[in-house]
Amino acid sequence: MKARADETTLEAEFPYGSRLNLSYLIGVCLAVNALRDVWLVVDGPDCAHFKGQYLFGKHDWASTLYRTDGRHRIVFTGTNAQNVTGNRDRWIERTIRKAMIDEAGAVLFTSMPMCGITGAQYDRIIAGMGATRPVVEVPGHSLRGDWLDGFAETLAAIARHKELPRVRRRKGAVALVGYLLDRNEGDHAGNLAELRRILEALGLELASVWPGGDSWGELDAVARAGTIVSLPYGRVAARTLAERTGARLVETGVPIGLDGTRRWVEALGAACGLGARAERLAQAECRRVAARLGRVVPFYFLNRGAAVFADPHLLGGLAGLCTDLGMRLRLAASVGREAHAPEQLRGELAPGVPVRHEPPLGAIETRRLAEAGLARGDLVLINAEMARGLHRQFSVVDFGVPSYFHHAVTEAPFLGFEGALHLVNRMADALAWSLD
Repeated sequence: MKARADETTLEAEFPYGSRLNLSYLIGVCLAVNALRDVWLVVDGPDCAHFKGQYLFGKHDWASTLYRTDGRHRIVFTGTNAQNVTGNRDRWIERTIRKAMIDEAGAVLFTSMPMCGITGAQYDRIIAGMGATRPVVEVPGHSLRGDWLDGFAETLAAIARHKELPRVRRRKGAVALVGYLLDRNEGDHAGNLAELRRILEALGLELASVWPGGDSWGELDAVARAGTIVSLPYGRVAARTLAERTGARLVETGVPIGLDGTRRWVEALGAACGLGARAERLAQAECRRVAARLGRVVPFYFLNRGAAVFADPHLLGGLAGLCTDLGMRLRLAASVGREAHAPEQLRGELAPGVPVRHEPPLGAIETRRLAEAGLARGDLVLINAEMARGLHRQFSVVDFGVPSYFHHAVTEAPFLGFEGALHLVNRMADALAWSLD
């Protein structure tokens, strides 16, 4: 009852404030950023550029959304309050054609709410323009969705409309669909290398990642996969592709933290008829990781407080990792709508620790974290946009979208067993400063 009362108090204190969430269009831009030769046309004013600039050069040092030659991969129509009610068909078509440069594998199209509500028939415009590149419409659901919806809707639109080759599926080939490649840096290169290592240890081959930083054409490799692993950032896209190709569909969570990765390996192994092999692999890997962490846990982690703020698909695994290290979880909140959360996140992650879904930003002020039980120097896992000022009181790990103060120029995974080691290393570095 106390937790529910605290939430009610926060809502009353910050009824109109910003929430712990990101916008729908940022999710669309993340998906485009993860496909290196795809252009995005947004029916809307020039503020559409700000969503891409939220990522380019700040969150993702390797982003190619903007270019010095002016051929940016995010293009806007320039529709504004003065011209939004007129007939804009030819102007929209002209803008889409501008994005069809030679190096563009495809063009995605979406709209801002002020444009979409005018009833513009985007599908008719696209169908009638005789495009020289694939043009795919992404629904403009900014008023009812968040960044996770934007990312998922983009993948779903591509899965529905992309032409796929007719090829023979390979039994041992696996495609990961719904992977959240939020930047093109070494952390995600490390993630994919680690997931490939795990799959190969099971006798499987990683054939395709949707999206994995590849080109539009390279997405075709999904047609060769005998098994499509549906990650939670792209459930609809995974189901659509499995129906189109006839591949086996396996829905899993995200392999983050030791327990989360173990469950992922065992679920995949069971679905592919490799259950015993998967269990042996998971047990061996957990023992290996535990042996390497045994000496640092008493010095840095044992009985320290922790707060975790992350997207709802990572939150449980991160909280579990903190608990495995002997930490005391004090607060957990998801950067995303409750509708995205798996069932176990619709209650308590630990006794007396309910999950708060997109709470007001006022909930993460220093004094609020102290009221939740965090002491000076305790650990806070949170993204850079929402971490401002917290580092003066707590040990902050910049994690998630966006990440401004932590970048990876070489492989540094956070998923899988190796990812758990890297995450613990970052957490220990942050906590070490508070011991000075």
